[in-house]
Amino acid sequence: MRKKEDFALNSGIVVAGNHLASLLAGIAVICTVFAMQSPHYAQEAVGAGDQGLMFVYLAALFGQMPGGTWFFGPLFFLVLVLAGLSSLIAMMELAVRNVIDFGIKRKKAVVAVVLVTLVGGIPSALDLDVLTNQDNVWGVGLLISGLFAAVAMMRYGLERARRELDRASDFRVGTWWKVLIGMFPLMAAVVFGWFMYLSITDSSQTWYDPFQTFSVGTMVLQWVALFVVMLLLNNLFSRRTSRGPLTAEGVGSVHAPAPEPDTGVEADADVSVVDRTEEG
Repeated sequence: MRKKEDFALNSGIVVAGNHLASLLAGIAVICTVFAMQSPHYAQEAVGAGDQGLMFVYLAALFGQMPGGTWFFGPLFFLVLVLAGLSSLIAMMELAVRNVIDFGIKRKKAVVAVVLVTLVGGIPSALDLDVLTNQDNVWGVGLLISGLFAAVAMMRYGLERARRELDRASDFRVGTWWKVLIGMFPLMAAVVFGWFMYLSITDSSQTWYDPFQTFSVGTMVLQWVALFVVMLLLNNLFSRRTSRGPLTAEGVGSVHAPAPEPDTGVEADADVSVVDRTEEG
């Protein structure tokens, strides 16, 4: 982002727009299902999960609506594709930016991230159970990544970060922001604990089985596997990344090499050249 980008205002608009659109879409879809079908059918649709409701029950519902097969259905799924693409672009850019920090050119970084994403997404595209599992595992995992981000911001300094946000923002960030960031670890612990409780008490799942879709075992196994991979890669790439505000002192960077000590030899040479020119 540009140095004078309005971080606070843009973040507020994105978050508010995303939540408002999701809320309105959820209300419209669920109310439509209950209005056009029997309560039993509607409960089955809601209990089918995101994929079942979206691609099975809702698709069948469009066939019963006037104009649903040639207008509302195609329009709905077109908007759904565009929403997915807009989210994908943001996620890809974040990954590309991190790869560029390793010293790789942007074109190569984009190709690498696209290929890795394509290969990693094939199992979910071929198997709905894998898609559901990944959605659950990394959806809950967002709480952990958010916790890391909050801790990193605390280490950086909440007041320092707030002042920097205010410096280039029309929407002022008040003390309430510091309070919310400080409360996030507690809120994350409560929500995370609730997810774990639901998984352990689910009678249809064996909570410690790592091969079941919604078990605690599958979440812990995949999180630990990712942590181990990131830990092994950390030492490999740490010396190739750019220095940032959280980088410890003394850590080098391929993008910002330490300046050579000024011995004064060049300056003396330049002065002697000027003196000879004036004498001549």
